Amino acid sequence: MRLNLSLLPLTILFALIAVASCATMKCAPVYVVEDKDTLEKIAKKLKVPLPDLIKANPCISNPDEIYPDCMIRIPKQTKCTKP
Repeated sequence: MRLNLSLLPLTILFALIAVASCATMKCAPVYVVEDKDTLEKIAKKLKVPLPDLIKANPCISNPDEIYPDCMIRIPKQTKCTKP
């Protein structure tokens, strides 16, 4: 019981740090993978270059293996328009 109480302040500290960092971060839009999706199909659907999509998701070790309900970060696109 004493060990659990000694970890409480540390747990609260980590929770506060996590909340503070999330509050200051700009959240990237996400796409939830559907059945039979591939990164290539997602890139075409969202009109994002495939290399940019892969770069925005470094946690995906094998781009050929994504699963339904996985959340994929969508990189921001800058569009240049002619005046």
